[in-house]
Amino acid sequence: MDNRWKIFSSQTRPRYYILQEIGCEISIDDVIEAIVDGMSWEEYIGDYWRDMGHDWDCYGPTTLIDKCIQFEGDEQDAVDNYHLDIQIKKKVDVNLEEFYPEKTDLDDGDNNLGEDHFFLHAYGVEKGDWDYEAFEISENFNPKFIKPVFKENSVAGIVSHYLYNDKNSDTNIEIYGDFIESRSAVGGEINLLANTNKGLVKIWDLDDIRSEMEEKNLDSTNEEDVRNHLISLYNIKK
Repeated sequence: MDNRWKIFSSQTRPRYYILQEIGCEISIDDVIEAIVDGMSWEEYIGDYWRDMGHDWDCYGPTTLIDKCIQFEGDEQDAVDNYHLDIQIKKKVDVNLEEFYPEKTDLDDGDNNLGEDHFFLHAYGVEKGDWDYEAFEISENFNPKFIKPVFKENSVAGIVSHYLYNDKNSDTNIEIYGDFIESRSAVGGEINLLANTNKGLVKIWDLDDIRSEMEEKNLDSTNEEDVRNHLISLYNIKK
């Protein structure tokens, strides 16, 4: 049991940023209703977005670990004391900065998502703690063999688990973690995007659509006017 290790983030306040991220198809009828009601997209969706992850719903940390400790004794003591020099045999720095995703949001021109005319991408930010399970290796730990594996559908860079892969010693270990606690934090986005023949188009402000309609002498409180304008604006097939 001498080669028991745990990975963690040594950051404080918070130790981890944790995200819930969802994606789902949105019908043209929902967009029409929001425009006719004079609401922003954020007002129209509210907190309901958290239950709308029909296409994907991801939850987990986005902060990457930067320390690994070799420890003795009870694993729970290591969890409770991993930021102190208690029961620690060895501490190793881990630099994973190169693995942070360069792109963490959906942009104009990205591939269309879903089968409907519009798509919702949203995430909320929490501050909290995440505990990764202890693992054992027979050889000396080398930080260059560890890397994060991100959740397949996450755009924002939510970590699924870590992989320790030392081909020299034929060591391949998946390291998963568990949620400990969190509290809400400032941050997050609720984005509405249109699927077009040129890829995704982010709709920044429904007031812009209302203003465009006014310039064309269309009534943004009339459902049929709004529908026809959206069909023309985003080249939607009826």
